[in-house]
Amino acid sequence: MDKLRGAKYFTKLDLQSGYNNICIKEGDQHKAAFKTICSLFEPTIMFFGLCNSPATFQMFMNDIFQIIITEEAILIYMDDILIFSDNLEDLHRKTNQVLNVLQENDLFLKPKKCIFKVQEVEFLGMIICPDNIHMDPICYDIDIFSF
Repeated sequence: MDKLRGAKYFTKLDLQSGYNNICIKEGDQHKAAFKTICSLFEPTIMFFGLCNSPATFQMFMNDIFQIIITEEAILIYMDDILIFSDNLEDLHRKTNQVLNVLQENDLFLKPKKCIFKVQEVEFLGMIICPDNIHMDPICYDIDIFSF
């Protein structure tokens, strides 16, 4: 979260069908096979529930955004991408870079969950503002007896 120091503007993007964007290597598909009423199904894409899905997907995201992550101000956690800057012009440039990488890799966004050019954003259970970062009240204002 130290990378966020000095950031005044934020864009948050959310990928559509996260794990489903990763193909299972041909020859390894039997490792994810499961039995249905009709037959044995060997998936060709990664899906939620496989033990290595999260790590593989995060590694994929880190790989395709490697240059932007090291040179620019973005944070990526699984299918959530946070782009930030101290000015709108720079934020616009970084957002275009990220969108280009997504397009090059045939990745799509969930428009309803994307937020552009804001000064306060919720990211991974934290509320991020130019002057502070604090926990989202909804995360700690839960009555444990309501379960």
